This record gives sequence, C-alpha cells and structure tokens, in this order.
Amino acid sequence: MKRFTVWIIIFLLVFVSIGNDRSIEISDRTLVHAVGIDQNDSGCTVTLQIFKSDGAGSDTQIDPSKTNTRIISNTAPTFNEAMSLCENQLGNYLFIGHNQVIVIGSETDLSNPEDLLSYFIRNKDNFLGIDIVMAENTAKELLNVQIPTGTITMENFKEIVDMYRDKGTAIPSSMVDFINQCKKYDKSAALPVVSLNKQDESSQGEQKEGEQGGGQSGGQESDEQGGGQGGGGGQEQSGGNESQSNQASIISIEKNAVISKGKIVGELNPQETQCVNFINDRTNYGMTTVEYEGSKTGVHLTKRRSKAKVEIKDNKIIYNVDLSIVATVDNNIYTKSDQEKIAAIVEKQIKKQCEDTFNKVMFEYDADIFDLCRLIRHYYPKVHLEYKDKFEKAGIEYFYTLIDDAVARVMKSEGGYIWACKNYDGDVMSDMVSSAFGSLAMMTSVLVSPDGYYEYEAAHGTVQRHYYKHLKGEETSTNSVATIFAWTGALRKRGELDGNKDLMDFADKLEKATIDTIEAGEMTKDLALITTIENPTVLNSEEFIKAIAKRL
Repeated sequence: MKRFTVWIIIFLLVFVSIGNDRSIEISDRTLVHAVGIDQNDSGCTVTLQIFKSDGAGSDTQIDPSKTNTRIISNTAPTFNEAMSLCENQLGNYLFIGHNQVIVIGSETDLSNPEDLLSYFIRNKDNFLGIDIVMAENTAKELLNVQIPTGTITMENFKEIVDMYRDKGTAIPSSMVDFINQCKKYDKSAALPVVSLNKQDESSQGEQKEGEQGGGQSGGQESDEQGGGQGGGGGQEQSGGNESQSNQASIISIEKNAVISKGKIVGELNPQETQCVNFINDRTNYGMTTVEYEGSKTGVHLTKRRSKAKVEIKDNKIIYNVDLSIVATVDNNIYTKSDQEKIAAIVEKQIKKQCEDTFNKVMFEYDADIFDLCRLIRHYYPKVHLEYKDKFEKAGIEYFYTLIDDAVARVMKSEGGYIWACKNYDGDVMSDMVSSAFGSLAMMTSVLVSPDGYYEYEAAHGTVQRHYYKHLKGEETSTNSVATIFAWTGALRKRGELDGNKDLMDFADKLEKATIDTIEAGEMTKDLALITTIENPTVLNSEEFIKAIAKRL
C-alpha cells in the first residue's frame, strides 16, 4: 500500500510539473524586435518594436508589400513595470528571443546597469550577447524612425551598426560586455551613439522607395488599434505619418559615448574610437587619411599586432602602444617606395593618435575603458610591486573604496590617513571634513601640478553674505584664517624655490601668531560659538587681523 501511495504522489508531481512547464504557443506570443529605454522625471519609458500579427511566426506568410512591425510605448516608475504594461496592453506573452538590439536614451541613469537590465538577465529567452547602443536623444525617437515598405527596421539597423563596427569607428558593445565593464571600480564603459537625421527627398530629386540603402528609411503604417489601453502608465501606439512621407531618416554613428559612474563624461570621434578598438584588440581594420607630398591620401589599415606597454617615468605612469600596421593606399599612382614611406608615416601617426586617445580618456575623462588597473596588476607586476613595496616600507596601506564607504570611514575615524579623491568628490568631502572640525574658514586648499606649479587659496571662496554686508558699510566677523594660511603657504613655497630663508621664516611666524591669537581667546564669531575656551573675545574681521599683527 505504501509503495502504491508513493507512485501516486510521483505521478501527481510529474503531471503538475508538465502542466506548469507548458510551452507557449506562437499565436500567444508577441515577438519583440527591439527595445528602447528612456528615463526622465516621469519614470521609465519602454518603447518596443514588435512584429504585427500578420507578419509573425513561421506559419504566417509575410506580405512583402506591407510593413510587418509596429511600435508601442509605455511609461511607469520602473522598467519592469513598464514592460508589464506593454504585455497587458498586447494581451500576449512578450517573446524577446528575436530581439535585435537594446537602445538606451542619452538621459538614462547607467549607474546600476545590472538593475536596469535585470529583465533581460533573468529572461531565459534573451540572448545575453545582444547589442546595446545609445540614442543621441531618446530611444523612442530612434525606434519610431520611418522604415521602407517591406523591410524589418532593426535588422537594417543592426546592419548599419555592424558596418560602423567593421570599420572600427563604433565600440563593440554586447549586453554582457557592457555590464562587466560597469562592474569595474569606476564603472566605466563606452557605447556607440546612434544619430538620426532627416532629409527632404524632394530636395534631392525623385528617388525610388528604399533606393538609398540600409541607412535610410521611408514611411511606416499606422497601428489599427490607435490609442493606449488600460490604466497606470502612459501608453502609446504609433506608426507613420503621411505628412512626413517625403522625408528619409538617415541613421549614422559619428561618435561614441564614454561613461563613468553611470554618467556620460565625454565623447570619442571616429578616429579616436578606432584607436580604442586597436588598443583593446576589438578590431583589426580601419581607415585614415595621411598627407603625403602636399595632398591627402586615404589609407586602409590592417593591424598586425598591438601591445600596451606601461612604465614609470619621472614618477608618472606612462602608457605606450607598440603597434604594427599594414597600410594600403587607395590609389595606384604611388610607387612601391612611396607606399612604404606612406606606411611608415601612417604607423607613426596611428601610434601617436592611440597614445593621445588613451591620455584623453584616462586623464581628461577620468574613465578606465582600457582596464589599465588590471593591466598593471596582472601584466606589469614590477610597476605594481614598485609602488606596493614603497608603501609597505613606509608602513602605508593602500586600498580603493567607493565614495559612500570612504565617507563612512571618515565619520568614525580619528585620522592618520591620506584620502585621495576625484576632483568633485574632493570639493564636497573636504568641506564636510573642515565643517566637522569646526569651520570651513579654517581650511586652505593647495593645488600642485606635475609641472611644478602651485596655487594656494582659501577653500571656502568668497563669503558672499559677509561681502554684501561689507559693501553696505556694515561690520562683519569673517574668519580670515584660511586666507592667511593660503598666503603663508604661497610665501613659504616661494621662499623654498628662491632659497629665501627670511621669507620662509616670516610665513612660519605669521602662522604661529594666528594660532596664538586664537588660543589666547581672541577670535571671530564662528569660532567663538564652538570653542571650549571660557569667555572668548569675539572680534570683527579688522580687529582679528590687528590682534594677529600685535603678536608678529
């Protein structure tokens, strides 16, 4: 009896599991061909390019005389909610196994791409190697581009993107690559930016429909159902516009966006993008122009090898590119000797462009899309260990941490460390530290350049409220300690550079006189409010400076 009961239970479990794993019929699916994501103050807008019911499925004959795609769009607080609205609106299961591309609007927050793209990561139908591109404006605008009759928009779109990648002027960007890049410490990555330009066909003379190839598009059918359905989010279904049927939309990729910490920090032109792809081994082909004997000549490039070299020079990390290029001249008017000379010029030119591009991205945009930290740590251990050994000998522990963790450490720390910040983080966090220790007016900022230039200034800048009172002739009690120490720092450095000991001694005496004045209980109002000295004397700005002068 027990054995019979066990078999009954097994049978029921198998039956339930089969019923739950029932495959979805193709007639119950809506085939998604492209997904657009835009974010703004209203929430997340999802735009889907989908197959029409009469143009989807292996059992349906596609009518080449009609377009077989349409657009729907919904807005909700999150991406997943917007996708649910799309699914509810269509009444079908959204099948994204045919999806060709994910288009991201330029205003979309990319600080957490895993969360943004979680729908695709979790969906078993999705291809993780799907292309991701950025729209110059909005993804919705790009997916609504008018298309030639009888074509599938995103297949043509993908061909255009692939064309630019083959030329080396677009950054290869699959979803997996993009997410992995954004997992790095500075969350840096790069994406091709797709631009959409419209041209009036009537100004170009009569042209046949679709004659201008994959980069252009014609008219698109309107959806039969019209406006949105359901509640909750903003819904929209759209098609073409007959009044715009005389316009052709041209898709191009003229730049690539550099992203760091979820924001666009800069752009790469086609030549710079080609250099990035050469350095990262993402392409072996490209094109450039070179000036030879007074005329510009187009040259096809084939990369034979590239190797990144890192070295320390004058206490700085220097990045060099060892690049070998085969250059093929466009025309046949040059002799073999000329072609060899052109090849040498091109190779030198490309190496210089690669190094300039690297410096621009790393030091101007502050984005490590080359994964330089990993390169140094794994492939140039001598460089890594040279700094590591120096730190260990000095008893210094070096580590990298995110800004939120750094702030938490500062709040509970008693000091004893150097905090190296990015520029904006340094501006904000140094004000926080100085305020926590008493007054922003006690902090001096020192700027040091690699070329030996120095600038000393009061970190707080102009105290606007006090300045306006001063203009009215009113009395102020402005703390001038930071300004005084900015001057003493500058004078001391000038004395060091000129070998002027008297000037250096004066700077030391002025600083001591300032500190002695405060410790004697004579101070400005901001310090009097927080001091532990009993019965301090509150001085105005002029009285405080005179009190310091008496102690010099």
